[in-house]
Amino acid sequence: MILLGCLLCKASSKWAFIDLTKNSITRIPEDVITLYKPEEKSVFEETDIPKIKSPETTDVPSFSFHVQRKDIDVNQHMHNLYYLDYAYEALPQAVYELPEANYFEIMYKTGCTLR
Repeated sequence: MILLGCLLCKASSKWAFIDLTKNSITRIPEDVITLYKPEEKSVFEETDIPKIKSPETTDVPSFSFHVQRKDIDVNQHMHNLYYLDYAYEALPQAVYELPEANYFEIMYKTGCTLR
């Protein structure tokens, strides 16, 4: 069935300019802004995404893993999707099988990198 005139997907992206010598986000130079002419509009009404608060205490056993070269993105950090993969691996089987394990909020405190 083809649905004409129905909204099927809505997306927006925000990009950052990275200073590769410092490996940190930096201000976008005016010549780059002029060249690419970014749009000021957003497809979403909500522009502020609330920041996830860190739990005051955690009583969670530790989980160790080794980042592999295949996990690394162009910024030399672990690709965002792999954080979720490793989080699933860290869950005990009984928790992994619960329906609640399908809902995650991920807080990126420090990027994982190759050693």
